[in-house]
Amino acid sequence: MKKISALLLAFTILFSPTAFAEEPEHSFMADYMDMIIEFIAENYKFGVTEGQIYETVVKKMIDENPELFEEVLGTAFGTLDKHSEFLNREEMQDLMGSINASVCGIGVNVQERNGEIVVVSPIENSPAKKAGILSGDVIVSVNDEDITGKSLTYAQSIITGEKGTEVKIGIRRDGQKEIIYFTIIRDTFEQTTVSGAIVEDGKIGYLVISSFSTHTASEVKEQMAVFDKAGIKKLIIDLRNNPGGDKDALIEILRMFTPKGPIFNVEFKDSKQNEKYYNNKDNSKKYKIVVLVNEYSASAAEAFAGTMKDTKAAKIVGTKTYGKGTVQTVNGLLTGAGFRLTIATYTTAKGTPVDGIGVIPDFEIKNKKCLLSQHPEVNDIEFSAEINENSSEESIYTIEQRLNLLNIYPGAVDGVFDDDTRAAVKLFQERYSHDITGKMDIMTQVDLHNATRNMEVLIDNQYNKAIELLK
Repeated sequence: MKKISALLLAFTILFSPTAFAEEPEHSFMADYMDMIIEFIAENYKFGVTEGQIYETVVKKMIDENPELFEEVLGTAFGTLDKHSEFLNREEMQDLMGSINASVCGIGVNVQERNGEIVVVSPIENSPAKKAGILSGDVIVSVNDEDITGKSLTYAQSIITGEKGTEVKIGIRRDGQKEIIYFTIIRDTFEQTTVSGAIVEDGKIGYLVISSFSTHTASEVKEQMAVFDKAGIKKLIIDLRNNPGGDKDALIEILRMFTPKGPIFNVEFKDSKQNEKYYNNKDNSKKYKIVVLVNEYSASAAEAFAGTMKDTKAAKIVGTKTYGKGTVQTVNGLLTGAGFRLTIATYTTAKGTPVDGIGVIPDFEIKNKKCLLSQHPEVNDIEFSAEINENSSEESIYTIEQRLNLLNIYPGAVDGVFDDDTRAAVKLFQERYSHDITGKMDIMTQVDLHNATRNMEVLIDNQYNKAIELLK
């Protein structure tokens, strides 16, 4: 009797024609559909599950309206974690281009952070770098389209485009409300992921890895060959602003620096698929290493830093890393679209988790900003009638340093007044309405001094700590 009463009550609530005095709101209809489906699943004599009903409905909808295919998949992936997403045709092409390190765009590494698209680092010699885009800039608009809350892949898809075309980028910098706009010409370039230099009078190798792509390991080997030839035994590996990338590259590079034993673990839904990676050769005693990280070091960069810390192969200096400890697979579809799906989590050499936690440095140190005129390592311009190829190395260096800060000097800041220096001087003179001579005369020197003295520059305390530890 109670069962019958419950059914009658449900019938009255669900199906009474007087239940809605007015047409119901759309936000309610989804919940109402759930109530009906649940009622069917609980009471249908011949048995059916809610999942079977929804599966049948969705398949029939797509069969009758194939244009809904991508919309339905996009909604399905939207229910998963933030690193799993459906990719339309254009987004899929852009993603594959970035994986292969060949892109046509403005040249920025970006991350999605709290619903914002943040510039992790502009790529050296890229259009973005030359235009003045900086690490930490938040991209708020592309061609006047507000991209706040949009996915990372969507943002990348509209930033990239045909070579030679313009794209207008709106930037919010340092938490300011004011939006800064840059009009940038897209270009095609191979994204080099590794750079290096020998510093501290030839005693320390400085290795920068900007991301992990399919060719990063070979680039690291090339640079390490240069260091080895120079007899370098002390090494700084800079992973700051590195968004991660290819797992195979990560494993190969870890094996260059770690001791014999476990270096990386991947855990899938099915534990039988779990993977453990090892180094069969002890390389930990070849170099004394410091690894630099910051809050923009993510994924494979965190795995590298975490394993170097676990195995005591290096000291870690900087700030706590981003905290992305998941692995994604990328799959293409017949339509040209595709998807990225989280299939595993990873831990470092000793099983240390990273996801949602990050890597804690051995030495937590923050960098600081100051005015150029107050920077302890920046010299004043030595004003003279003209600074040219016959001037002192120090005089030329101060000029190149300032032109570089203005993002109009792509060459090496080396104290040599060469063609790159001369071209940058001409560009500066053009911007500041001088006669375009390429000569650093006294008036050009004064204007360069005035244009840069109040610029904010970085005091790299993290790098300085690394040098201290290695000495």
